[in-house]
Amino acid sequence: MLRKGSLDCFGLGFITSNTYFCKWCLPFFTSPSTLMTQFGYSVGSGIKNSIGSSPAAMNEGLISPKFNKNFKFLSSSHKIPHPDKAYTGGEDACFTFEDSAVGVADGVGGWAEVGVDSSIYSNALMNKAKSFFSMPKISLSSDPATDSLQFAYEQCLDITGSSTGIVAAIVGNNVKLCNVGDSRAVLLRETHTQEGLRYKVQEYTVEQTYRFNFPYQLGTNSTTTPKKHGLKYDWSLQDGDYLVLGSDGVFDNLWGDDIASILNSTSDKSDVSKLAQKISLKASEVAEDSYNTKTPWAVGAKKAGKMGPIWTGGKMDDITVVVSKVIGCNTTSLDAKL
Repeated sequence: MLRKGSLDCFGLGFITSNTYFCKWCLPFFTSPSTLMTQFGYSVGSGIKNSIGSSPAAMNEGLISPKFNKNFKFLSSSHKIPHPDKAYTGGEDACFTFEDSAVGVADGVGGWAEVGVDSSIYSNALMNKAKSFFSMPKISLSSDPATDSLQFAYEQCLDITGSSTGIVAAIVGNNVKLCNVGDSRAVLLRETHTQEGLRYKVQEYTVEQTYRFNFPYQLGTNSTTTPKKHGLKYDWSLQDGDYLVLGSDGVFDNLWGDDIASILNSTSDKSDVSKLAQKISLKASEVAEDSYNTKTPWAVGAKKAGKMGPIWTGGKMDDITVVVSKVIGCNTTSLDAKL
């Protein structure tokens, strides 16, 4: 059994505060105040204090939230495992539910040190979150993103492991998100610029961390829950928007503007499968660059006072992307490819 104070990543420092975990170390921690870091963009419509009812408190309903919306998602995902984990498929997981909801989870690889495959937890978390959207009584949920992640967390209490997690769900004219940890999301919208119509970052979530590379996590030995600790967002949607969810393997290597550039340079923007593939491949390419000092990973490490070659360039990791094109429900032709 590991002690409450454990070596920091790669043995470069000792943790003596109430935070005892990182992406490569096992979680042993209490619940200090949230520390948020953000690179490049405002929170937009911001963090919401109100959350939806817990599943246990809901009454029976007859209509799924997928009907209580004016937009729909056309979604596709793409995954590239860390090269050292290619034979297992990595520890990331994701889901898409019909045209209403999407999610991403990043299992904590440090569990492998004690013989635990954290992909079991992250996959179970996403499968349970997805199943929530098929439950008839969720029609009374005002925040299905939070409620689905909370439901999944409660259903996985008997599974050893831990994971970050983010879920997004359409409600009316908006998309609601709940995020625990450093998986993130960006909303892109076509905007008039000097170069003509171009997709630009409209909204951007922040990572939820105790300190650099020490994200909040759900699971074994963690007191964190989506309902109490998850960051909530409520963003307005427009026809033609793109919502991109990704694990930290994406957002440690790509800025929101990088993702916008990929979208703008793609001729067939209706092919969300190709877009997801292009974003993940670009993140993988950057991850292999040891000299790029402008990546989110390198910039964040420098701000945190980290020194040495492992803190520069991109960050090699599991990479998972979910791309969703926003379509108005009154649109007669679904001009998108899955």
